[in-house]
Amino acid sequence: MPCTVTDGRGALFDLQGLSQITGSWIVSSSNNNYRYFINVCKPAVNSLDGCPKEATVCREGPTKEDVETVGKIYTQNLEYEEADGKIILTYTEGLTYTCGSGVNRSGYKAKVRIAFSCSNKLVLPNSKVQLTDGKVTDPETGVELDLRPLLRGESPDGSWLVEGDDRSLTSNSLDQYQYFIMLADDKMEKRGENDECITAAVCQSKTDKRFFRNIGFQSEKNYYIEDDTLELVTRNPASCRKDHSDVFSTVIFKCDWEQTPGRPKFLYESGNCQYFFIWETSHVCQLISNGGGDSGGVDNGTSKGTQRGSFGKVVLAFFMVVSICILVIVFHKRERRSAIYVRIRRCFPGSYANVPTYSYSQLSNGDRSVSTLEETRGLFDSDGEDEEILKETSPNPLEYKDDSDDDLLVDSRV
Repeated sequence: MPCTVTDGRGALFDLQGLSQITGSWIVSSSNNNYRYFINVCKPAVNSLDGCPKEATVCREGPTKEDVETVGKIYTQNLEYEEADGKIILTYTEGLTYTCGSGVNRSGYKAKVRIAFSCSNKLVLPNSKVQLTDGKVTDPETGVELDLRPLLRGESPDGSWLVEGDDRSLTSNSLDQYQYFIMLADDKMEKRGENDECITAAVCQSKTDKRFFRNIGFQSEKNYYIEDDTLELVTRNPASCRKDHSDVFSTVIFKCDWEQTPGRPKFLYESGNCQYFFIWETSHVCQLISNGGGDSGGVDNGTSKGTQRGSFGKVVLAFFMVVSICILVIVFHKRERRSAIYVRIRRCFPGSYANVPTYSYSQLSNGDRSVSTLEETRGLFDSDGEDEEILKETSPNPLEYKDDSDDDLLVDSRV
């Protein structure tokens, strides 16, 4: 079936990368009552018992035994929607006739539309980056990723061994595939009689060790960054046995804080000789962290500590704003401010005891009167505590005796 579509500007979108020959896309409904097995441009593979060979979408009901055909491959319709910039892929079950209740009457089943939404990077442009000394840098954010712990695998030559899929090519045989992925620029060890995989970055093999195939050269490796995803893409030109097109192998690196360094896993093989792998590792988590950092490595504890520190700053700022609002509410009245002022003065009696305080008020006739220190403090201190302090601190009056006339009295008496 055709699996390409063009937009109004002549751009070509090829969906064959979403077409699986090793399985089907499994989607669950929002209430988990139904499971859908979907393929793109091909019939569903390894789906459900009872799903016909021509079905490209099958649905499993809650009982696990209720299997329905939702779409058949020969009803495929692929179009580009200019208004929304979306690619619409439609399948139907086909024409179904039922007998009517009258003569020369036929009935039909009601149509039910089931829609799926898929945001895929296969049709989006990526930013190409260079691997230098085992590190790549995001050109938009400046974030540097250290991939050196991923360059050496567990195999003697440094490659990573990945378990693949099982395929039944005949009724009596089952082929088990496996893959070797070499991220470093080193050569793989000799595999096969003709050394097919010595210069490969990705090598396809079987567990019986009698089949080896180069599905991506070392010299064709390229790294791409899009949002929070790092991808490694390599190819083997004109080696697809179906149409002699290029064979592509893509390793998708996704963030997983628990995986250090993690290991690659096989996803699927598409209908146009594309192989997809996923690698969940903590060494790309810096792409989604809040800040670039100035070192190449992605440290789990450091990044989490930075996030916790930022959260603590937000909480502190929130409590500061709340505290300021409470202070404004409490002290917006003058009486409350004066009461607090007096309480503070009581804590320092020696400093404020001899400082006079005056209070002015407007009389009805326009004259001004000055109240004494005792009257002013009485407005705020009903127990007369300040008055007692003044009495204790004020000096006692000295008695004065004038004896200048005593001599005159004595002289007059003489």
